[in-house]
Amino acid sequence: MKKTTEEQVFNYDTINSLLHRRSVREYADNEVKKDKINVILLAAMHAPSYENRQPWHFIVVTDELVLKYLKDSLQDNIKINSKAAIIVCGDTEKDNQKGWWIQDCAAATQNIMLAAHGLGLVSTWYGLHPVKHLKESLKKNLQLPKNIQPFSLVTLGYPKKNIPDELIPSRFAKEKVHFNGW
Repeated sequence: MKKTTEEQVFNYDTINSLLHRRSVREYADNEVKKDKINVILLAAMHAPSYENRQPWHFIVVTDELVLKYLKDSLQDNIKINSKAAIIVCGDTEKDNQKGWWIQDCAAATQNIMLAAHGLGLVSTWYGLHPVKHLKESLKKNLQLPKNIQPFSLVTLGYPKKNIPDELIPSRFAKEKVHFNGW
């Protein structure tokens, strides 16, 4: 729904997506179709990036054996029970070793989650960076090049239970907002 004033157009669909999206860790046994994954990847690649360098790479995981490997090797930190996951990685060479790839990959990860929500899927963001043993395990077992750094893992799927269509309780805290200085 769009409402128009003389000066602005407000897209409430976008705001509703931001306020209704939530992390879900229990997935139904339904496969995530490739066309939905492609839309999610398209959205990820439209994230902002430092100097438009787009240092990201995405490892889409739908193979049951690879998902099992992820579940087994990352079990202490990451609970994987979805039919699909996307590992967001940053190319440190594309970034010129400046470290902006971290912010760029965070923006891409957020876009993945918002796109999934828009497609009726649920997701959860699991941080890999800067946890050294998680990153090293993935780099070794997925044979990542030296310049490719795992940043996050996003599980994707359909919810096992119905998600209430209510807003997440407000997180707005006016004491955290400062205008023109502290």
